[in-house]
Amino acid sequence: MNRKAPYRMGIGVSSLLLILVVISMTTLSVLALLSASSDLKLSNKRQEYVVAQATADSKLKEALFLLNEGAKPENLGIEGVRIEKTDENWTVYVPFFENMCVMAEVSLSSQGLKENSYEVVNTGKWQPNEILNLPH
Repeated sequence: MNRKAPYRMGIGVSSLLLILVVISMTTLSVLALLSASSDLKLSNKRQEYVVAQATADSKLKEALFLLNEGAKPENLGIEGVRIEKTDENWTVYVPFFENMCVMAEVSLSSQGLKENSYEVVNTGKWQPNEILNLPH
């Protein structure tokens, strides 16, 4: 009679599988750590932006309040606030966070200041990182 011996895995195959699992888990844990680190940096930058915008908004509201109370634009005494007067409107700028600015345009009426527009604007000029040469 011909009897075949049952197939048995040797020690080498199980060791290779264990090494493969350890390498895979190490790679995934390093990738997760890098992802968490980049998320932290992005969150910190976003927090700085939000705090700077809130501070600039607070300065803008203070400047508008003082203007409404009759203060002269040149005597406000609020650091970083710039006021430009056009025909019947005043434009109040408060810069924050690199090239950003909180801007409000107001006009003076018999009832006080009337806010015509309020926006956050980018005051910088956008420059591409590199020029793409596309084939014709």
